[in-house]
Amino acid sequence: MALRLRSELWVRIGPQHCALALWRAGWRSHPAVALSMAGDWPEAALRSALQAVRRTGHALPRSAVVVLEDECLSYYLLPAQHRWRDAVDRARALFAVNTGDEALQVTLGLAPGGQRWLAAAVSGELVHGLGAALGSQGVAIRSMRAALAEDLQYRSADLPRGDALVALLRQRGLQLMALRHGALEALCWESCQVDVPYTVRERLMGFAVRQGLENAETCVLPADAWQHARLTGLADAEGWRLLPPLPLPAFREAGPAT
Repeated sequence: MALRLRSELWVRIGPQHCALALWRAGWRSHPAVALSMAGDWPEAALRSALQAVRRTGHALPRSAVVVLEDECLSYYLLPAQHRWRDAVDRARALFAVNTGDEALQVTLGLAPGGQRWLAAAVSGELVHGLGAALGSQGVAIRSMRAALAEDLQYRSADLPRGDALVALLRQRGLQLMALRHGALEALCWESCQVDVPYTVRERLMGFAVRQGLENAETCVLPADAWQHARLTGLADAEGWRLLPPLPLPAFREAGPAT
């Protein structure tokens, strides 16, 4: 249980879904409202979630923390020798050249192992759409974060300390990572049907060959209990370490958002 000095709205956005948690000020171990909504695009799912909160009779706070899943982001890994400000400028320039989007918003944090910066960028169009959806209910975006960084921080104690492959299952594919001595060295997004175990194995093993880590420890993080159940047999056969599903982000910890 943690003391919150103000009410907080936490929103996690995927390509066609939104998870939302509303925390009230005071000593709280659970949110006042926690729900998930689907939509044809992220803004639609967010609008539905906000309307659902209104129907509960709870007032919305003035600002929200928005966490974006991998399908909504682009990533770069940059050497940690760059200073933070220099790394942000470098990442913004790389993203702009490769996407043509001058309105990108870029966030930066240390990757596992501390040897590289993990830069994430979201399109200006999506930021505008999410801001408009929240603004229609009188809520402003206080900060934006990458779900990958949030999930890795939550599961940091479970990540291998040596050479390894790590796969995070998402809604529309896999976020694959190569670790060398516990430090993130390479990152690759693979679109695929995550409900087909053979496809997951094919994508993961292809990445392993490209990284020269065919015999390395393999760690798989499913997003929910359904994905976990679908992969249990394959993980046993392949010798993968299948971690328990990530809990609903609203209940990961009772500490206040920053």
